[in-house]
Amino acid sequence: MGCLVGRQEFMLSEIPEEESVDGPVDDRPGQPRRLLAVGFGTLTAVIAYWAVIVAVAAASETGSVDGTTGIAVGLGFFLLPVTFLALAWLSRHESMVRVTVLASALALVLWTWFPFIVGELISPFAAALGCGGALALRVDGVQRIWHRLIGVAGITVYVFIVVRVAFGFALLVTPFLPLTTVLVADYISERRSS
Repeated sequence: MGCLVGRQEFMLSEIPEEESVDGPVDDRPGQPRRLLAVGFGTLTAVIAYWAVIVAVAAASETGSVDGTTGIAVGLGFFLLPVTFLALAWLSRHESMVRVTVLASALALVLWTWFPFIVGELISPFAAALGCGGALALRVDGVQRIWHRLIGVAGITVYVFIVVRVAFGFALLVTPFLPLTTVLVADYISERRSS
């Protein structure tokens, strides 16, 4: 049995390492986990976004708020902290619980009070998800939260303008933009440092 194990180790050591045809492979340990975190976070954010948007649209159309509307809005507001928890957990943030609570509180404030200023729900959602995601996603190396927040501010202004120009387009693309902007800000930070 020992001879067989020794032979397998010898055979595995003879296998040459694969080289990438396209160039060097990105071997940073956090990159795949960060992409997974943003993908799952975007999925839960889309569900939260549509739950609240559909509930508010139904309530404004009927002119009354019933139990179904309350459940849908509650689901949306429940899924935002789940989104931030997933971002922190999947990106292996050091202080996962503290960051999730902070990101959830910030998102709750932005998504409940900012609509009174701008008069709609879509750009406040972009601001809430982006700011919370910028805090919840782990910062590695040269990445800076300030770069993320500048990107989120830019995408919030973009959504604010697009809502007034092309409402249907803004309604569809908004839940996908904030966390993607956080990834793009990280990418730009990494490229500028190298």
